[in-house]
Amino acid sequence: MIVQQTRLVEQREKRLTDTKKQIENEKAALKRKEDDSYLQKKQKERDVEILKLNIEGCLFMTLKMTLTLTIVYMQLMNLLEFKLRDELDDKTKVIPQLVI
Repeated sequence: MIVQQTRLVEQREKRLTDTKKQIENEKAALKRKEDDSYLQKKQKERDVEILKLNIEGCLFMTLKMTLTLTIVYMQLMNLLEFKLRDELDDKTKVIPQLVI
């Protein structure tokens, strides 16, 4: 009788130990999932920051190109203005005539 009760107690202790181990394993698995979720969230936040920086870089390059094109346009307009003035001056010059 005592041997049977001892075996029952040992079996219950073993089940209790197994249950505790299972609970610890499940807690560890849950912790890993939470850590993975946290890491994924942080990675997404970093990805968003990188995209924002890329967009800002593209906007800056667009602005730079616009300014460069504006400067080139103004230089071309100045050259055209000087050329037109020269042509106009050439047409309005009076050629002196020889008086005989």
